[in-house]
Amino acid sequence: MRIELKEFIERVVEDLIRKEDDLGLPIQSTWERIYYEFEDFMEEVEESYFEEELEEFFGGVHTMKEIKEYTMECFYDVLEKYEIKKIEMKYKL
Repeated sequence: MRIELKEFIERVVEDLIRKEDDLGLPIQSTWERIYYEFEDFMEEVEESYFEEELEEFFGGVHTMKEIKEYTMECFYDVLEKYEIKKIEMKYKL
C-alpha cells in the first residue's frame, strides 16, 4: 500500500475519532463503526473528502478488504497519537 494512501487513511481515522470525541461519544464506537459498518464508513469518507482526492488514492488499485484491514490496523496508533495531542493541548506541553 502506498505511503500516501496510508497517510490518508490515518487522517480519516483521526478526523472520525475527533468528531466522535467532540460529540461526547465513546471512542470505541468509532472502532466499532469501522469494523461493523465499513460500507457506511466509506460512504462518509466519500462525502467528506474531494472525489478527485479519493480517486487518486483508491483508484481501483486497492480492494476494500485491504483498505479495511489497514484502517483497523492503524486505529489504535492513531488513537494514541490523538490522545497525546489532546493531553499536550490541555497542559500546553
